[in-house]
Amino acid sequence: MSATSPARRLHMLLRPTATSASNFFLNKSFNGQFTAVVGLSSSHKVDQQYVSWTSTRRNYSTKRDDVVDVKEVIIPVPWGHIAARHWNGSDPTRKPILCLHGWKDNAATFDTLFPLLVPELPQYQFLAIDLPGHGKSSHFPPGMIYSVQDMWVAIRRILKHFDWKRISIISHSMGSQISFSYSGTHPEVVEKLVTIDALSPLVLSREETISMIPKLTSDILKFEHKLATGTRPSYSYDDIVAKLVKTHVGGLDAASCKKLMTRGVEEHPPGSGMYQFTHDIRVHYMPVTGISSRQVSFIARNFKSDILNIKATEGVNYTRPYIKTRIEDWLANGEDGKPKGNLVRFVDVEGNHHLHLINPVSVLPYIVRFLDHEKHHVQNHLHQKKLRAAHDKNFKN
Repeated sequence: MSATSPARRLHMLLRPTATSASNFFLNKSFNGQFTAVVGLSSSHKVDQQYVSWTSTRRNYSTKRDDVVDVKEVIIPVPWGHIAARHWNGSDPTRKPILCLHGWKDNAATFDTLFPLLVPELPQYQFLAIDLPGHGKSSHFPPGMIYSVQDMWVAIRRILKHFDWKRISIISHSMGSQISFSYSGTHPEVVEKLVTIDALSPLVLSREETISMIPKLTSDILKFEHKLATGTRPSYSYDDIVAKLVKTHVGGLDAASCKKLMTRGVEEHPPGSGMYQFTHDIRVHYMPVTGISSRQVSFIARNFKSDILNIKATEGVNYTRPYIKTRIEDWLANGEDGKPKGNLVRFVDVEGNHHLHLINPVSVLPYIVRFLDHEKHHVQNHLHQKKLRAAHDKNFKN
């Protein structure tokens, strides 16, 4: 009997079912190995499986010295500006990727990932923005409140500013909820979507909606009073680091907090040694503008974009069980149950809600493969699936 190759043994071991086949792909890991992943949705009740074998590939986890250019850019908008960091943007012909951060974060959430990611994908330019009311971007005028709908309009403004007709998106947390709805309602615009530890917008129960609205209307007026009277609290540097570590959703270490603080705090007044957060306190209620589960299904069914959803094993669970068990099907198949032809990838990665910031190499191989080589591996897997089906048929006969 001839020796079986490692790849063949792998395919035999991880033989996917018909329902899970769409979630299989190979990944180049960052310890000099390849990793094969079968990502199964929660409805399958099966843990994710990993099998590795040694490879002589270069170790990509080391920070590259040939990182392409990165510069600060300002995008004018009617109420002020949207601030951003533009990676690899010197050549406007490179394919654009818009990058959206999470709630009360800013563009610095990608500052540990992109020095590794950008050199691997030289065909792309990456625009990491501070969403309105966050980071170095302008706040809305007095009397206004923030909503997810405003963020959709901000995306359109950015596309118009750069004259981009088609984009891909990398997003985290609240940014993923924004990009999910935008991608599903603008399928001709978004080619590929990467979401990190979130996906669909919040779906609130009736009880949550009833209790949330009175609190929102009361607290917004309190926030406006603070803004008008200048009574927003200030902290010493050490205290504001400690406060961010203690209160940040999903858990952050001090080093990661300091990364976000490069855009997320400012000395106020200058030279005082006291600091304030730069985000508008009115964004506190922005993520609670949820939609219904039926609306989520309609948006997902309308998807044409390829999508990679990275779920942190110790992350924040935003998704209702009803949606969690169905959303992969909604994204991949039409109302008639037939595949739409887009790639849908769900993977679990060890880490907490900010795994892309704290340990960027944990998500890096998934994103590189998805944006660069994914179709090749999917086509190869489908070919292998056909060969296995033919083998099974012949064996039964």
